[in-house]
Order: sequence, then C-alpha cells, then structure tokens
Amino acid sequence: MIYNVNIYGLDESIKASGYPKNIKLMKNSNINNNDINRAESLGHADHGSGHDCFLKGIIVQHDIFATQAFWQQWQRYHFHDIISSQSKMHNILKLSKNKENFHYLVEPSIINTINEMVNLYNSLDNSIEWMNIVYNKKEFFQKIIYNVPMGFKLGARVNTNYLQLKTIYEQRKHHRLEEWLQYCGWIETLKSFKTLIL
Repeated sequence: MIYNVNIYGLDESIKASGYPKNIKLMKNSNINNNDINRAESLGHADHGSGHDCFLKGIIVQHDIFATQAFWQQWQRYHFHDIISSQSKMHNILKLSKNKENFHYLVEPSIINTINEMVNLYNSLDNSIEWMNIVYNKKEFFQKIIYNVPMGFKLGARVNTNYLQLKTIYEQRKHHRLEEWLQYCGWIETLKSFKTLIL
C-alpha cells in the first residue's frame, strides 16, 4: 500500500521548533538533546494549540496504492498534495484485467462483469448492445466508469507532513476501513514519529 517513502526537513524542523523563544536563527541544523527534548514536548501538544506547528516542516513524500473508498476519505485532509496519480479514466481499459487492482473483497463476478464490458467496448467500433440495450461507444465507456466498484485500486505520489499525519493518525487509528489501519501502522514507522508525537 505504501512505497517509495522520503522524509525531508526532520532535523531542520526540530531545530526550528526553538524559534519562538530564540532571538538567533540557526546557522546549521545540527540538533542536540535540548532541541530533541523541546521538540518532543511541543510535538505532544494538543491539536490546534499551535505549539506543534514545527511538525509541518517535516515533509513526507510517498506512493499510496489504495481503493477508491480510501482515496475518497483521504482527500478530506487538505494539508497534502497529490503530486501525480493514476487515472481511472485513462487506465480502466487496461487496469481492470489485473485482479491485483481490486481489493480482495470485491466479488469475482463484479470483476468479471467489468472485464466483460471492457472487452466488449474494445472489440466494437460504434454501437454496443448490453443487456438488451444499445449504447453508443461514448455512453458505454461512461457505463464502465460508473460501474467500477469502490474496491478498485489506484496509485498516487503524495506530499504531506508530520502535522497532518498527526491529525490523520488521531482520527483514523481505530477506523473500520482496514486500509486506514494499515496507513496508521505505517505512520508509526516513520522516523522519530513515535517519539515526537505519540
């Protein structure tokens, strides 16, 4: 589900956590025990207090491969960017043929139906008859798109930060969707996340 993880600005942000009470700007990002202790104290601050704002300087880029159900909820958080993502519109005619692109709980009959529709779409030029109804090719493509299940998986490269991940973790660590539990488990493995935040 999570691949190609890069973390940027960890030491620099830990050092910068001291700026509110420091009249000097840092000349280097070498951190000491005082910096770490201060950052851990601030990182444990209550949500919305503003004391943990240095966490937004710890940037995390990673690839996520998840279902549409996960993406729909993930997009409610606004302190992240999708750098680039797979397009269902551009790829459904190819991706549907690989069962790994569907969550394991998607019914095989649904996957078979989607693939049957894709095969029919690819084999005909103009009109397509499906279930005794004739569709033009453009309309039938829409039918395929609207019938792809929420368990269809797409990947994206994303950019976020530790402050946003703190919020996500608190809100989703006991979520009913298993992908959120996996994502929160991954968050726990990020360098210094446990000591700074949990």
